[in-house]
Amino acid sequence: MKKIILVIVLFSAITLTLYGCSINNGKGDKKEEPQLLFWEKVKQKEQTVWFFVDDLKKDGVVSHAYVTKNGHFTKYDLGSSSSENVTKPVTLSDFDKKNENETLALIKKMDKNNYDNKIQSYKEEIENQQEFIVAKNEQQNGTNNQLAKEVIQKDISQSQVQIEQLKTFINESHYSIRNSQKIEKIDLITDDSGNNITPEKIISNHDSEDSRNQMPYTVIPTTSSSDLNTKTTFTFKSTVSPKEILSGFYAGYATSLNAKDNPSGPYLVTKVKDTTTTVHFDNGDDPILSKE
Repeated sequence: MKKIILVIVLFSAITLTLYGCSINNGKGDKKEEPQLLFWEKVKQKEQTVWFFVDDLKKDGVVSHAYVTKNGHFTKYDLGSSSSENVTKPVTLSDFDKKNENETLALIKKMDKNNYDNKIQSYKEEIENQQEFIVAKNEQQNGTNNQLAKEVIQKDISQSQVQIEQLKTFINESHYSIRNSQKIEKIDLITDDSGNNITPEKIISNHDSEDSRNQMPYTVIPTTSSSDLNTKTTFTFKSTVSPKEILSGFYAGYATSLNAKDNPSGPYLVTKVKDTTTTVHFDNGDDPILSKE
């Protein structure tokens, strides 16, 4: 009887010990879900590629790419991709199954191709304007109406001015390696409670195509006096949870909201591991963050 009791006690003790170990192992194995915050990602030593895309699908058009590292970012203008003399928009599918180095190499190639395409388009426009002038001269020589001659001459003069402007741009411009921009300040605008960060505004000094946007989150890079009028403004209206597109997952921020206050494009997104990543607006005590 004593042996039976002893066996039962020992079995119970072993069972409780194993159970306790399993609980501790469960706690030890539990990992925090990865998080994505714009500034936290930008200031890392590892570079990150962001895509400015009009829609979150495989054929979403990517107009620009941004490479961030150590609090800096570099903007690349992707334009269109060319294959066998066929020009098509750059899409997320172009970067599918490519590692970071392959993606960066492709982005740089597309940026250079886009510059070359723009120069070529300016040369073609010069030819168009020259043909226009020839046609206008013939029209002018074929009329005796003085008022008509003056109107035609005005058109010719405008085309000549445009041709000179294009020639000047072509002669003075050249493609160069993109320079990175240092982010100096981020303004965080909160809601009425003072606790929640509302949509974000980002400003760079690359160009002014989005400078009309006025959003409450501002990233101000280093600028010289000549750069102050060439700022790009990003608008982060909402966070975007990871979405599976082809063989990868993309997450980031939406730049607008639709009528139902749901995220709407364009989007600034980056590749993440899987759907476990949670996306947030920046917050915290980093000196670069200024909460209003």
